[in-house]
Amino acid sequence: MNILSIDTSAERGGLSLLKSNGDIYRFEIENTQRVAENIYRYIDELMSKSGTSLKDIELFATVLGPGSFTGLRVSLSVVKAFSLALHRRIFGVETFRLMAFEGVNLRGGSYRHILPVGNARRGEYFISGYDTHLVEIMPIRIVKMEEIKRILIENENALVVFRDEDVRGIIPSSQEAVLLDKDLSYACLNFAKKYCDQFMSETDPSSIEPVYVRNDVVRLKV
Repeated sequence: MNILSIDTSAERGGLSLLKSNGDIYRFEIENTQRVAENIYRYIDELMSKSGTSLKDIELFATVLGPGSFTGLRVSLSVVKAFSLALHRRIFGVETFRLMAFEGVNLRGGSYRHILPVGNARRGEYFISGYDTHLVEIMPIRIVKMEEIKRILIENENALVVFRDEDVRGIIPSSQEAVLLDKDLSYACLNFAKKYCDQFMSETDPSSIEPVYVRNDVVRLKV
């Protein structure tokens, strides 16, 4: 199956393409600040490099957030447009579930729990929890620094995964932690390939929306 995934949820993003013959192509977006103006050009470059047409893509995938408000809207609007025009399925996965997936892949599922952590700015942090089957055991929430330190200490046997370098400073030195790539498009590609029928894979693009955090809880519209 030919799959195209897009991640513009952070300041650095990218595109990843899996062809049915197993070949993988990637395009790095060093700065997503002006991604709305350039996203279609980036996709054209990737298609040209891979010798692929958009009509060949059977599944479009994207990262749903939380993340950059503008970046999430851009990537989701692109996959929705392609889905409508080409009558293809689209797939969306939450940022932190994807981070947990990467943690399991990198450490071989040797931990009972995976704790994705992100910087929510202003001295606050996102945190959630998953088991190694990617079942959510702690919904995403925003907490103060003191609270997240307490959570990490209480879960010292969990694996922490993060992609904001400044999160490293709050992680206890004795705790196992993995710094992930800012660009999650390749992880999204692998996740979609493995789980598109188990998680969210829709033919109706209007049913998929970004994940935003409000009032310390996550509102999911799926």
